[in-house]
This record gives sequence, C-alpha cells and structure tokens, in this order.
Amino acid sequence: MFPFGFGLSYTRFRYSDLKVSRSDVDGVTPVRVSARVTNDGHVSGADVAQLYLGLPAATGEPPRKLVGFERVTLAPGQSKVVHFTITPREEWWWGHDGWTETAGTYRVY
Repeated sequence: MFPFGFGLSYTRFRYSDLKVSRSDVDGVTPVRVSARVTNDGHVSGADVAQLYLGLPAATGEPPRKLVGFERVTLAPGQSKVVHFTITPREEWWWGHDGWTETAGTYRVY
C-alpha cells in the first residue's frame, strides 16, 4: 500500500515553449528538445518532465515510447528549462531481422 497522497502534488505545473531542433530526421543527427516548466501554484513542489517519441503505426510497436525524463523541483513562480536529446537509436525498434528503423512521421509528446 502507498501512503495517503503518494504521487500527488499540492501545486500546479505548466509546460510551455516547446522547442525541437529539427523537423526532419535523417537517422544520423540527434534531435534536441526543450521545454519550460513553471510552478504556477502557491507551494514548492517537484514534477517529472517526460518526453515521449510517437512511432509510425507501421512499426507495430506501442504508439509512444519514453525517451527522456528529468525531475524538477521548483519554488512558487519559479521556472526551469529542461533539455532532452533524441538519439537516432531511439527511433529504432526490435523486429524479426534485428534493429529496424521505419520511415514515417515521428512526433514528440
């Protein structure tokens, strides 16, 4: 059993200013992603910023894959920019013939 309130926060967080370094993926160059996290509440708190990569449906894999996370602790009104790097390896998935990359549209969430 988890203690009362486990995993909950007494404050609110807002995510904004999502930036992606490139809109095309070449299988070689990493993609850099950043976003601003702001504590909009009245008390200090911590949140885990998570970055998911949306895979093309043709992979047959789950539609989203966790590719980065960072825990941030912020005072009321404080902001922090979190940075993630999506390496070409994160675009691959395991298929019948080993590691495979599928052409298509990849999205960040």
